[in-house]
Amino acid sequence: MRAALFRLTLRRVTGCGAGQAEAEGATYPRLRGLGRPTVLPIRPRRGYPVQPAGPGLIPSLDPPRLLMANTGASGSDLAIRALLGLLIIGLCVVLYFVTVVPAQRAAAAQRETDLTRERMSDVRTALISYRDSLGNYPSTLDSLVMFARTDSVFAAQASGEEERLGPPMADSLAVSPRSGTPFLYELVSDTTGVEIYWLADPDSEADSIGSRDPNPSLRNAASWE
Repeated sequence: MRAALFRLTLRRVTGCGAGQAEAEGATYPRLRGLGRPTVLPIRPRRGYPVQPAGPGLIPSLDPPRLLMANTGASGSDLAIRALLGLLIIGLCVVLYFVTVVPAQRAAAAQRETDLTRERMSDVRTALISYRDSLGNYPSTLDSLVMFARTDSVFAAQASGEEERLGPPMADSLAVSPRSGTPFLYELVSDTTGVEIYWLADPDSEADSIGSRDPNPSLRNAASWE
């Protein structure tokens, strides 16, 4: 009587007989009395799927087999990602050479121009000091360099200028910072005794001091000022 009642209760709960429930892998405790059967939790082993429960069925484990989850990308997707990465890197390189490199070159050229003009201003200071001390301008820049090495007035005036890019150096006074080529220097005079000079950068004659025209108003006048 009790065994028959157990089979009837199991068939109503699971929708299958006791033998079929055991075949499905469900685990039940032995029923004592007429109470409702208790379903014990089934913990699947890692890597094995659980058979989802249908109406009136209890979840059970499938036969052991590995899960084949498709978590990776296909070969075509990887190729597309690699091409996109290379394209981005190429665009960054092109952008660097189009914007950054020209800006760096322009900044370097501007610094060379500023250094050259500062050096030419030092030459002008030495020429003024030379004329005030000896009454005329030197015939060559080499004579001016020898004078500037011992002239305290030139050293004081050149060092006292604000916002200098470099210290005044008498030994390098006659050469351009752009290329190390000596500055162009000429004495200009006329029959009336007017004497001025013309000083120019050999790499850019647009940067000059004085004039080739013996005009006293152009004495010591810089083209960039």
